[in-house]
Formats: sequence, C-alpha cells, structure tokens
Amino acid sequence: SNGRLEMIDRPDNFNSGLTSSSTPNPGRYRVPVRDANGDLTGSFRTISDPNCGGTREDPTVPGNNPNGFTFAGQCWFDFGEFWDYRAAQDQGQAFAHATYDFSSGLTLSGQWGYFKRRTYNRGSPSNPGGRVGELPAIRGEIPGNPFPAVDANGNQLYAVDANGDGVPDRNANGMVIRAPGAATGIPFNEDVAFAAWRPWGKHGTLPSQLGPDGSTVGAGLIHGWRSALRADFSVPWIEGWEGSASYMYSEQTDNSRANNFSLSALTQGLNCDVANDRDACFTPFVSTDPSTLNTQAVADSTYVQNRVFDVESLQTLDVVLNGVISPGGFALPGGEVGAAVGYQRREDRFDNTPSLHSLTGDVFIGTQLFPVSDGRTVDAYFVELSLPVFNTLEAQVAVRNEDYSTGQSSTDPKFGLVYIPTDWLTVRATTGTSFIAPTLNQLNAPESCGLTNVSDPFTTFAAFTANCSQGNPNLVPESADTTAFGVTLNLLDGMTLDIDWSETNFEDRIISSTTADILAADFFNFRQATGYSGSGLPPVDQVRAWVNNPLSDKRIQRDPNNVAQIDRIISSSTNASKMDVTALDLKFDYLFSIGDWGTMNFGLDATYVDSYTYQLSADRPVVEAKGNQNALTGAVPPMPEWKANASIGWNMGNHSANVIVRYIDEITFDAEKFSFQRLLPFSNYRDVEVLRASTITDASYNYSGLDALGGEFSFTVGARNLFDRLPQKVPMLGGMESILYDPTGRMLYGRVTFEM
Repeated sequence: SNGRLEMIDRPDNFNSGLTSSSTPNPGRYRVPVRDANGDLTGSFRTISDPNCGGTREDPTVPGNNPNGFTFAGQCWFDFGEFWDYRAAQDQGQAFAHATYDFSSGLTLSGQWGYFKRRTYNRGSPSNPGGRVGELPAIRGEIPGNPFPAVDANGNQLYAVDANGDGVPDRNANGMVIRAPGAATGIPFNEDVAFAAWRPWGKHGTLPSQLGPDGSTVGAGLIHGWRSALRADFSVPWIEGWEGSASYMYSEQTDNSRANNFSLSALTQGLNCDVANDRDACFTPFVSTDPSTLNTQAVADSTYVQNRVFDVESLQTLDVVLNGVISPGGFALPGGEVGAAVGYQRREDRFDNTPSLHSLTGDVFIGTQLFPVSDGRTVDAYFVELSLPVFNTLEAQVAVRNEDYSTGQSSTDPKFGLVYIPTDWLTVRATTGTSFIAPTLNQLNAPESCGLTNVSDPFTTFAAFTANCSQGNPNLVPESADTTAFGVTLNLLDGMTLDIDWSETNFEDRIISSTTADILAADFFNFRQATGYSGSGLPPVDQVRAWVNNPLSDKRIQRDPNNVAQIDRIISSSTNASKMDVTALDLKFDYLFSIGDWGTMNFGLDATYVDSYTYQLSADRPVVEAKGNQNALTGAVPPMPEWKANASIGWNMGNHSANVIVRYIDEITFDAEKFSFQRLLPFSNYRDVEVLRASTITDASYNYSGLDALGGEFSFTVGARNLFDRLPQKVPMLGGMESILYDPTGRMLYGRVTFEM
C-alpha cells in the first residue's frame, strides 16, 4: 500500500501551477437587461454571484475561499486542496507455480496468480463540463436568488401576487406579471440562466456523500486472476526437435465506484413549488440567509454513486516447435540450419456494464450509456530460420502472419545478419516490417468522462472542462518499416560496449488524440475554410458561424448561449498520417575484481534521439518532437534528446550495494502557460521556457544468505531520490510536469525477503 500525497503538501509547486478554475461555484449567470421603463430589452449581462468572495486567501489552507474569490471581474473556484499528486492505494497479490517431470521427454508446469487493487483518489466536490444548457432557468423566486429586478436606473420593480402566496404571478408564457408599484405588488427577482457553473463547491449544505474534507472520494476497485498450463516435450517422429504447448487465461474486473450528479434531481429542485414545498427547492446561489440553504435531503438527492462492472478477458494457445533442418546430413559451411515454427490463437473480449445512473442517462456530466460487449480472435503463424552461412556470419529469416476475425490481416517478414569477425567485435543488422491492429477498446470502448484543461484557440476560454473518451470504429491498423544496425565491442576482460542505431517509419500510427489536438485541428480547418489569417482570436460572430457550419468538429460541444464556454470535448484514438523515429542506444558494462574487497561494476544505459517526427494528417505539417515537451498533442510524449542511467555496483560475499543516477536532458516547455495566474494573490508563477535537465539518484544496500527457520533471509535498505530533488515549478496543473518527473521527493524503504 502507499499513502496519499496531496497537492497542498508541495506548496511551492502548488502555488506555481494551475489550481483555480473559471468554471466556478458560486457561478456566473446570464441576467436580463431592462430599459428605463423596466421592460426587457432582449439583451443579457453575464454576472457572477454577488456573494462570491473577495480577494483570494491562501489556497494552500484547506477551507479558505469558501465562497470562491473575485479576480478579473468574475468569480473563481480554488480546487487544488481537493487534488492529489498520488492517490492512496492498497494492493495485494498471490502467486503459485508447480512443475512435474512426467518423463524424460515431457515436463508439465502450471501457474496461477491473483491480484486486487483499491485506489482512494480525491477530487473536487464537483467538476466543470456538465449539461448546464439542459437545466431550466433559475426563477426569481428560487430561495437565495440575489438578482433583484430593477429598471435601467436601478429602481426596484414589482410583480402581481393576486393570491398572496409571496410568489410573483406569471402569464401563460411564464413571464412575471408586473405591478405598477409597491402598493399593488411585491418586489421580485430576475429569472436568470447559468453561464458558467459547477453544482457544488465549499459553501452551504454539501452532499453527505462527500468526504470529511469536502472532496469527492473515489473508490477504485480492480481485481483479476491469471492461470497458465505449459507442456515441454520432445517432438515425436522428428529426432532432436523440442516443443512447447501452453494455454493461458486471464481476466480483469473493474468494479470501481462512479460518482456523478443527477440531472433530474437538479432539474426537479429548480422547478420546485416555492409556495407549497419550499424545502424541495434547490438553490445554486451563495446563501447568506440560513433559511435559504438547501436541505440535506435535496443536497444528497443531487449526488449519485454506483459501481461499474467491466470485465476484460484474454486467452491464448501457443504451440512452438524448434530444432535443426539437415535432410541427408545437409549443412551450411557454418553449421546446421536451425528452425522454429509456431502457431498462436488469441481471443480477447470485454463486457462493460456502466453504472446505474449512466444506464438511465440521469447524469449531469456525460450522456446515457448502454452495456457494450465485443470480442475477437486472432490466428497467427510464424517461421524462423537461423542460417550459419560461415563460422563468422549468420543470417536470420523470419515471417509472421496474423489474421483477425474482425477483418484485418498482415504478413510481415524480418531479415537479420550477425557477423563476428573476431572475439572482440560483433556486428549485427536487421530489417523488417510490423503490423499492429487497434485494440478492442480503441475501436469500441464506451464513453468515459474525466477532466481536461484546455486553451481554446477560438475564444478566451482557458479552463477545465469535461473530456469524454470513447472508441473509434474507423481506426485502421498501423504498420511500420524498421531498420537497425549495431555493434558489440569486448574492449577488455569484463568490459563490453553495445552501440545500436535504429530507424522506424510508421504509417497510420495509432495515437491518443488530446483535446488540444482536436481544438487545433478544428482551428486549422476553420482557417482553411474561411481564409481567416489573423494572429489573434477571430470575431465571436465568425466563431458562432463556424460552430454552426457542418464542417466544424462536432466533438467540441459549446454552450449554445455562449460559444466561449466549452462544455465538453469527445476524444478517441486516431490514425496519424506518419511518424518517423531515429535513435541511438548505448550500453556499457564493466565488471572487475578489487581483490579481497569483492567486485565492482560500472554500467551505463543511454538513448539518444536523433529525430522523432510526426504528421497528424496528410494536409498538416511535419513536426519535430525531439527536444520538446509535446504537451499539446497526444501523438508523442515528452521527448528529451538524451536519457541515461549510470550505475555503480559493489558485491562481496553476502553484501552488495548499488547506486543508480538517472539523467533526463532538458526539453522545451511548450504547454499552455495560463499566464493570468501570475496576477493571482499567493501565486508563485514562473514564466518557463525550458524544463531543465534532471538528475535523480537512487541507492540501496543488501545483505543476503542468513539461514533461519528452514529458509534464507535477505535484507534491503535504500533510498529513492536520495538527494530529495523535486520537480521544476511550471504553470501546469499542480505546478509540475507529471510524465517525466515525480513529486514524491526522497523515499526511504526497507525490505525483508524469505525463501524456503
């Protein structure tokens, strides 16, 4: 198990990163505009809840800014106190293995394993990206409505209340019937609509399903098992040939708890009968009067929790035969021809049952989901030949054919040469093709919604929104041509150096499209279609016209009343047009004796990326990823030019020690900088251009060979990140780059192992 590392545990990184949202609670509302006579003009103003907090307090103190804070004329929500760098987790596993020599020509073995993992992740009380546009208008009589109806001069307006129930009367169109003045009517508030809002924050009556600190509490539960049987045997009727046959079945079940909000409960609470059933009303506003707070029953009714039931299974059958081919004593000058032939049958399947609230469609974030099942089989055959042309030269030939029940198939050859002219030099070269079909989940996975932070190239929107990922049935298999060349040098006794160069050219590379990819592609298509060439944001009317254009990407779902508010983006895997990777791998190892003090070992593993280019589509430019963070695309990860691990090891009898230094080269920082953060109170904002090179040191000591209790004990103590290096502070979520770097800091550990 491991404990939780909260973002507020790293306050310097916390305050340098994105921890506030412009999709707030309290929210922003579209308030109608009236003229001097008090008549509606048809226009609206977007106004934050008047009871939103003032100047921001220290966000690293839990509970601060309970009513949000005001910045740049609007309300904001601090969410960072609810987020973790690392979630708490408990896990366990069991494993068993048995082998039985049935005869000299047959050995049977079996394996069984089981694992279970629980994850306790936290999150904001509620997230942005909900179906705000589907909620009804917030009537003026809803308890706590802070928007009095006034004319253009600020004078209070009045409404007819013929039955004296304290609720303004309305006409057949639902409009408030105005009274001439206070003598014949009651003051009333405006009907308003949501402009930007999340259901729950830190104020008022919160759902009891939230954690003690007000956070959403996740309950991830994944468990699975694996069983395998294997037979190793001498092949009958073919002298000298050996074979193996194995069967494996594995199954994994995701029974995690899904949290969401009930769209129907929110709607019902907003449509309540204020006069006769006030306690059933839902108010989205900051309530300064305790009598207007939501009841606990209403708060709890909006929050739904149910578990998913997703099962993935894989079973394989493998048969491999290997030996030599020497008909009539035939042999090449270097020796007999070695061969291996094999067959594999794979069957994978998934059965996904969404949570109950997703099945009914009663969700504020996301849409209605249905049970989804899919499966496929793959038949694969391969042949490999080892051809010892001379004593110093060996050729290798292989071919593999795969045939998918879903219609994809491929035959891929591979050729290699190994040349050993001396005992200190080995030269090798390979070339071949490969083929990868999309996985079932990449093709047909049901929708799953989470959070993403985006910077909209069309508008000023720069905030979190919902990212709903799903399968893409239009994916095609990716293919690749690979060429590699390498040498091994035995420089001294115990000293070796491996140098390997490789080049891989992908076609139709399967990549995960990010929301930034989708927005960038839509903006590119917008420019191509409209001829817009400005350097700034396009006019709002032009953006609105593009959103309504059939050529625009409908996966980007904006508020129909405000195109500058992105409600959610639907993403999936896609095929990149091409991707080319050229790299050099170095491996050095030197083992030598230091007499009575044992042996020492020096090692180095390094990778140099010469080039890593990608092209998302045929009409898009080719992009060099090397040396860049690549934060705005899902095509490639951060790609430092150099990565290396250097190690020093010592061994003497029962004692051993090891030190590893892990190096990552600097890369260009290209993530969205969210520069507004520099103006926030308590901000530790850094205008970063480069992610500096990183060096992390791990060290350990081991003592083994202690005989006791009928077995052998070994003891290990060590430190990861010995010098307590923390990630560089950057203006990203949590103030750090999370793919390359770890916020844990120094971690000391001890381990006891017992073998019987």
